[in-house]
Amino acid sequence: DACETRVPLVLCGNKVDLRDCGGRRGGVASEAGERLARDTGATYFETSCKNGDGVVDALIQLARQMVTTEDVAVQTSALRVCAADQKRPCCGGGGRKDV
Repeated sequence: DACETRVPLVLCGNKVDLRDCGGRRGGVASEAGERLARDTGATYFETSCKNGDGVVDALIQLARQMVTTEDVAVQTSALRVCAADQKRPCCGGGGRKDV
């Protein structure tokens, strides 16, 4: 069951602030980042650590995905516990005989 858990992924294409810097090429091409995110099941954000663009949004999205994943895991675990409890015999073991 642990292998079924989906890990939240956020992919950041960084250094977008360099795209328009006097002909200098920098950062990740939007299309390449979006393609990689789609192929890996990640959410894509364009970011710049220099000026902070997109960083907070990426972290908020990651936190939301983590909470959602945790909520589903807790609900699934609770369902397994309840199902296991229902399979037990009535009254704690069914048929204890005092000698």
